[in-house]
Amino acid sequence: MQEIWYIIFEVKKMNKYKDIRKKMIDKDLTWNKIVEKSSLYTSSWGLRLAIKNNDKKAIRETEETIASF
Repeated sequence: MQEIWYIIFEVKKMNKYKDIRKKMIDKDLTWNKIVEKSSLYTSSWGLRLAIKNNDKKAIRETEETIASF
């Protein structure tokens, strides 16, 4: 039973990452452009990892940055 919850949790995390990535593709953005406007992260790798790990601050800031373009 615990394995099922873990799989569901992993799918939700990846869905959020995929949603952000789709928005970026629609607006023709790269991770580097988002990191330039970020106050929390200095590398695109760190930002992507934070989103994949479901960091709420990173997700909120990234979605706001995408909306501002």
